[in-house]
Formats: sequence, C-alpha cells, structure tokens
Amino acid sequence: MWTTIGPSRINGNLGTLASGKLQALAIHFSNRSVIYAAGGLGSGGEGPLTGAGAFKTTDGGAGWASINNGLFDSVVNVLWVDQTNPNMVMAGTENAGIFKSVDGGQTWGRTAGFGSTSELVSTADGTILAATAAGIAQSNDSGTTWKLIQSTASPVRALATGGGVTIAGLKSGAVLMQSAPNAAWQTVLNSGHEVPSVAIDPSSPTIAYAVVGCCPGALFGTSNGGLTWAAVTAPTGPQAVAMSPASHLLYLAGNGSMFSTSNTGQTWTAIANAAFDIRKIFLAPDDSAAFIGTDQGLYETLNRGSTWVSLSGTASSSILTAVAVRGSTVLTAVQDFGGIVSFDAGTSWQQQSTGPAGEDGTVLINAANPASCYAYTTLGYQYSMDGCHTFRFTTATGLGVSSYVQPGGVNIVAVDPVTPSRVYAASQSGVFMSVDSGVTMTPTNWALTQATAIAVDGRTIYVGTTSGLFQTLDGGATWTRLSLAGAAGYPTTIALDPRDSHVVLVGLSQGPARGGGVLKSTNTGSSFRLVNAGLPVRDARLLCCGVDILAVRFSPESGLALATTTGAYVSTDIGEHWQDITADSVPTYVSDVAWDGDYLYAATFGGGVLRAAKSSLLIPALRAPSPPAGLSAAASGNSVTLTWNAPPSGSAPSTYVIEAGSSSDLSDLARVSTGSPATTFSASGVAAGTYFVRVRANNTAGTSAPSNEVSISVGCQAPPSPSGLRATAGSGGAVTLTWNSGGASATSYVIEAGTSPGAASIVSDTGSPATSLTTVAGPGTYYVRVRSRNACGTSGPSNEVTVVVGAASPHPSKGGGSFNAAPLWKLHNLPL
Repeated sequence: MWTTIGPSRINGNLGTLASGKLQALAIHFSNRSVIYAAGGLGSGGEGPLTGAGAFKTTDGGAGWASINNGLFDSVVNVLWVDQTNPNMVMAGTENAGIFKSVDGGQTWGRTAGFGSTSELVSTADGTILAATAAGIAQSNDSGTTWKLIQSTASPVRALATGGGVTIAGLKSGAVLMQSAPNAAWQTVLNSGHEVPSVAIDPSSPTIAYAVVGCCPGALFGTSNGGLTWAAVTAPTGPQAVAMSPASHLLYLAGNGSMFSTSNTGQTWTAIANAAFDIRKIFLAPDDSAAFIGTDQGLYETLNRGSTWVSLSGTASSSILTAVAVRGSTVLTAVQDFGGIVSFDAGTSWQQQSTGPAGEDGTVLINAANPASCYAYTTLGYQYSMDGCHTFRFTTATGLGVSSYVQPGGVNIVAVDPVTPSRVYAASQSGVFMSVDSGVTMTPTNWALTQATAIAVDGRTIYVGTTSGLFQTLDGGATWTRLSLAGAAGYPTTIALDPRDSHVVLVGLSQGPARGGGVLKSTNTGSSFRLVNAGLPVRDARLLCCGVDILAVRFSPESGLALATTTGAYVSTDIGEHWQDITADSVPTYVSDVAWDGDYLYAATFGGGVLRAAKSSLLIPALRAPSPPAGLSAAASGNSVTLTWNAPPSGSAPSTYVIEAGSSSDLSDLARVSTGSPATTFSASGVAAGTYFVRVRANNTAGTSAPSNEVSISVGCQAPPSPSGLRATAGSGGAVTLTWNSGGASATSYVIEAGTSPGAASIVSDTGSPATSLTTVAGPGTYYVRVRSRNACGTSGPSNEVTVVVGAASPHPSKGGGSFNAAPLWKLHNLPL
C-alpha cells in the first residue's frame, strides 16, 4: 500500500548524504558489507524517539532494505550480530523486549519480554547480556532463551563488559558493577541522574567511565574498580562514550563534536569533522574504524575523523512533524534538520541554506498559489514566494523563536480558500493575519491566546486554544465559545468540509484511550459528538510529545484522512467510521497527512514521507447492513414464499437470515440462511402450522436487527366447531352467550342468529378469541349458533340454543324485534 519516497541521501549543510536518526548499529566486522541499523529511543538520553524499525545493507551502506517482518515493535533501541554468523541477529526494543532472527533479518521472533531493552553485549565466553527495564538478563544460547540474573528497581539503560568485569548504568542514576562472572552485583555510584552510556577498559577493567545526565551530561570515571569516582573534565557535554579494545583510547561524543583521550581525560584530542548530533559510538575491534549513530544517520571514519563517509544510503528514517505537497514539490518539517524539500516528487532531497530554518513545527503550500509556501518551526514563522526555494522570517513580534504552542498539531498556519491572499498563523500570543499571502503578519485583537489550531472559510473562522474551541461567523468581530461535548483534551487540528460548510471535524490532544478523539458537528459547530468508531482505544507504542490526534484533512473529493500517534486512518463517510490504513508502514506514529493528485501522503516518526494511491485507500468500509423492510409472506399448500426490500443503509448484504417462531419475537422453529443476496425466498414441504417470521440482513461485518414480523399459516385447516353453547337472558334485554373453545387455532368466532331453527338472519364476527359475549336484544325468540374462525376458514356450527327475550313471539318478523349486537358483535352479513 505505502511507498517510502524519502527523505534519503539528503544534500544538506553537513555536506553529506544524511538521513534521519539511526542510533542502533550492528556490524559484521569480518565482512563490513553486512550492517544492520535501526532507530528507536536508545539507552536514554539519546535524543528524539523514532519508530524507524530495522534496516539491513549487504553493500556497506549504499542500499538499505527494511527488515521488520515479525518485528512488531518498530522502536528499536539496540542491535547485535553474531560475529561468527552474520545471519544471526538480535534486536532490543522499547516496548516488546528482545527479538531474534536466524535468517539475516528476513523474519523475527520475540525471545524475551523484559520491557524496554537498550543494550546487548557479549562477554568473552560467548554469554550475551541485555540491559532491560526489569534488570540485567543473560542468554547462554545465542539469545534463544533468557533469564534475569539481576533485577533492578529502575530500568538498566547502559551496559559494557571487558576483562571479566561488567558495568551497568540505570535510569535512576545508579551504576552497578560485577567484578567477575557470577559474582555479586555492587552499586558503586548513585549519581541521581540517568546514566545513558558506560565504558570499561578491557585490558585494565578497574578503569571505567559513566555519562551522567543529559543535555548537557557529565562524565565520571573510576580507576579502582568503582570504589571511588571522580568527575572527568570533558571538552563537550558528553552523550556517549566508548573504549577501544586495541588502542585503549576513550572516545567521547556530544552534539556536534567528538574527542578521544589516552590519559583518562587529562588531555583530549578533537576528532575532526564530527559535526553531528552523536548518540552512539561503535569501534572496530582492531581500532581501524569508528562508526557513529546520529540524529542525521550513520557515519564511518577510517582515519580518525579526517574524513567521514555517510553509510545511510537509501535509508529513509527521518522524523517528520508535517508534510505539504503540490505537484512535484514535497515540503517537510523535520526533527534535527531545517525543512527538507524535494522538487522532483521525492527522487532527491535538499536541506537548502535558503530553506526553512529550525526543526519541527508545520509546513503548508498555498493551494490557490503554490508559489506561496509557509513554515512555522521552532525558530518561528517563515514564508516563501518562489515555490519553496527561499524562505524569510516575518518581522512580527509573537511569531519568533519557540512561539507556537507545544505540544500541538499541524494546523497552526491556514489559508482562506475564499480569499487565498489571507493567511493566518496561530501562536502562544494569539492569532496573526496577513492580507498579502503571508508576507506581512499583523496580530489580531481577538484575545485568543495559546492558540493551537485554526481553520478558515471566508468570514467563518474556528480557533482552537488550550482552553477550548472558538468560532466567529463575522470575520472576528464577535466570538462564541463552542461546547466540545465533555470530551477530554484541547483542539489540535480542525477540518472544514469543502462541500458542506455545516460540517466541522476537530481532533483533540487526547485520543480515545484518554476520553477524547475526534469530534464532529453537522450544524456549524452548534453541537459536537465524538466519532471514534474504528479508532483504537489504546496508547501509542511511541509515546511522544503529548498529543494524540495530530491532523485531520479533507480530500478535494470525498475522503477524509487522519494522522494519530497510533497510525493513519481514512473515512469515506465524513468521520462516522474510520479505517486503519497504517498497513505496511513501519512507523505507527503518523504526524501529518496531505492529499494531492491521486495520492495521500503521510509524515511519520522514523519513516519519512510515505505515499499511497487514493484508489487503494478510499474504499468504503464494510459495515453491518440495516434491517430489511416490507416483509410479506404467502402460502400455497405446504409451500411458502417470502419477499422483502433490501436494507436502506449500511453495506450491502451477502445473505439473509430467515427466523421463524411459534409466537411473536421468537425464533424457536427455524433460523435459516438464504445463502444469497436475493430478496425473495421460497420453501416447500413446510409443516402445517402458524409461523411468526422475520428476516435479517447479513455480511461479514455483522447481522442487522430484524425486519417487520409477519404471521403465516401453512397447510392450515379451519378450527373445530365450538361446543357447549349456552345462553342466559337477563333484565332489560341483556343476553349472555358462553361456549367452549373451538381450539387453539381459532382467532375469532362468528355468531349466527335467526327467527327459525337453522336460520342465520344475523351474522357477526366477534373479532376476538374470547369464548363469551354479552349484548342487548329486542323482544323476541332467537335461534343462536356459534362457529370458530381462523385464516384458513370457518368451522361448522355449534349446538343451537333458543333465546327468548321479553314478550315472546313465536315467529317475529324479520323487521320485528332486533338482536342488537352492535357494537360488540359488529353486525354485518357475512357469507358462510
């Protein structure tokens, strides 16, 4: 589904072919063409989180392949390769523990679940140790099985071994040492700050070092096996240390520099040209090469830094916070870089000296005038009037360094589609507006500070702030605070339906797992409701930045895309249902989405820009159908035919389910699938009886509620004749008739009365299965019978009784005294 288009081989200010963060590295030193690399959190103070997953090269770094089949946690902190078998490799991940591959990374299986794993090291006897959240784990069978050999109250972040001694650094600031295999672990330092990197001299293992804290960190050293520690004066804020087993040099790296010392830090020698944000140092066993994992990718030097060679090759591992696309121009906001742009649809990438300065934030291209581009980064709001080639800062106070709200989403710059020369920017100090396509920004007087998102449609404007959502319908003259239906979080992204101005969608800083998610209004913001169907109720694997819902974007046609920390989603019914389209994307943290032409683009944390064809995405989600309607039934002998109307909504049924019961709402007699989507069904050989029938629609998404219910009698007969008819005459012409039931199948009774035996001058259907009736009759003599009736016919008569009312007349005329059955008998002449 997704294709990675970069950034990769970034031509930038460093003069190298850079990539995004890759801090994990495993090199098969007997064949340096085989290298494994990955991006994750690392061992603590190793910069931004990334979900880049794992990569492999077999040509020394020119071309890289993503190798994540079975590696279901893409936040990979550390890699290890067996130096005797380059196909045996392990990965330590941030959330899921330790994974192992025996086929060079083609497939992975999890072998331990000790939580966050940040270091894997080998001892001289082949034992493998792991730094995990639960403590120090050990494997004696090349990582197939593990056991915890030292539990710790705080996660172990760093681990090093040499000369039989092992040193570990903990998140709590403690440093542990083991003086020999199987010896007890001793706490030798309590620094109070996280220890992300440690090193030990394998030839003199009483000498060890620990980096304490971050940004900047400090370096401590011991020369007596940890009995005492002293601060070591470092030439830069240390982020990583490593000890050469051959030359016994200690290497130290920070942000933009790298040094070595041969005399325990008394003097330092600069490693030239290491102008990278270095997170990890890897040294060849013979000290012939040094490798570094940085926020700008992987690098190698064979001459102690005189020259550095990028190993990142085709790897796309950039951490992006936003993407904007128009035609062949792809503009990104990137962590640890200024804005990176491609002018050839992702074939090549540049970090221009005239491009957007500062990292993170958002980018936008004016849809009505693609020559106008915008970037709002940590260094402030910037604009370009030459198609994203040259960017300039605004002079407006309030849109400068660190001025946008963090954490936030991507909708902090907006273009009015009605008047595209009107451009808006949302900042901590309020909302700014431009009437010259974003060149000159002027603060509004709207008194809406801590603005997190803005969406515009002419004079209708929505502004999200950390305290709520506000709306104006008159261009900002008056504002209304809108109710967010009690949902948790503040607005971080707002989308207005270009086809229906009444429809508004709002993404919240807190996702469904925390009581928020996506809100929808169909009445121009008068009311909102949560529309989270299809969104997972769980936290993201990569926890970063404090915002769950980052971007919601309408396509020019009918689609809607959503970027969240748990993945990318689309909706074909304006947010009522969401489909997960993260699919084969390695990173699951998607920070932005953008529609252009036939494609949807996604900005990811660790995978750069992904692209997918709309045709593969905008497929209506399969949903359970609504109930069928208009069910009717007909019987002929022992055959039954049912017909109904297809469901008016939901996805189309693949089959229908017929339910039949012995009474209303039951399905105790039959439940049969029709096996087809046809809206008629026939059955023969149906046993005689009365059935109460309903039909339900079904597809793979579910089964509908039942249709209307009909009753049908199959192979039925008229009910038996009633018996025991009795008549009692009372005062005032009252007559009460009672009889014995004509059987359970009788649904009503027919009263016949005549002026002579067997005559039926008066016929009335009771309309009820009751077996008694009281009415008033005029004076006279009546000969009365009763018959049973149901849908199949009328029975023979019961016994006949003679009823004398008032002054009897042997043979009253037809027009004489009347036997008044109305309204109880509903007198009418009925053919029998």
